[in-house]
Amino acid sequence: MSRKHWLVASLMWAAAGFLFPWLTPATAWLSEGLQPSLTASAGMPEELAYRVAFTIFRVPLTALLAIVVAVAQGALLHGVRPVARRWIIAAAVGASISTLIYLPTTLVAQQIAGNDYDRIRTLLLMLGAGLFAGLVTFAQWRAVRLRAVVPAQYVVASILAAGVGILGELARR
Repeated sequence: MSRKHWLVASLMWAAAGFLFPWLTPATAWLSEGLQPSLTASAGMPEELAYRVAFTIFRVPLTALLAIVVAVAQGALLHGVRPVARRWIIAAAVGASISTLIYLPTTLVAQQIAGNDYDRIRTLLLMLGAGLFAGLVTFAQWRAVRLRAVVPAQYVVASILAAGVGILGELARR
């Protein structure tokens, strides 16, 4: 498998980075129904119910995005086809972990920044997309390293591509 194929597979993260900001409104829409249930049945405060419902839907939604990218990469990269299940599972696990790191980080940043949150939003989105792509590609590399040769630049190129995707989406707005 050529380095060109791996580069194209890394560039698929630009599309994921472009879609990354859309995960928040999609998650908010999906979690709308669960929040009142958590408030009413569990007696949670509204803010906590919102955060719990948001997290419950965000983790699988982010994993689904990673799975779509992993399947597209698997179609391109012949070397990972024999270990496609590992490749896809590693993507889902990496995405879930990145989400569980990213969500509390943004919450803390919101608390610290207060009214200036909009100024650091772009930076947080870039860090989130980079974390997402980085953890997923690192998990994929670890999952298949004994059965497929993955170039070292794959992880770094994926992180950069996700950041470029974020910038592309933000420039479009």
